[in-house]
Amino acid sequence: DGGDAGSADSQKVAVLISDEVAALQELALRGSWRTILEKVSQARSFSLLRYPHEHLIYLTFNAIALTKLRRFTEAMEDIEASVENLDSPSYRYEAFPHIYPNRKGSMVPFALRWI
Repeated sequence: DGGDAGSADSQKVAVLISDEVAALQELALRGSWRTILEKVSQARSFSLLRYPHEHLIYLTFNAIALTKLRRFTEAMEDIEASVENLDSPSYRYEAFPHIYPNRKGSMVPFALRWI
């Protein structure tokens, strides 16, 4: 059945993204900002980010890395090009009940709002 293969692929991507977020956190703890930029770029270019919260998490790591590297203009341009108003209903869990059942509130990371 083809549906099972698609489901298995989705689960593999979800595990990959989870592992990558953990790797990004570890890189941030070590101050490996350029490596974070490379990993975010790879994830974006391979279209690995499928859900809204994944895009926001990677955008946040990218913005923090650019800020830490004192590339403030690039950080702001990336944020402005990637998201609309951070208070938009499209960044609330309720807008995607099929993806985030029983979740409410904003999915925008605090660090992204802070930047």
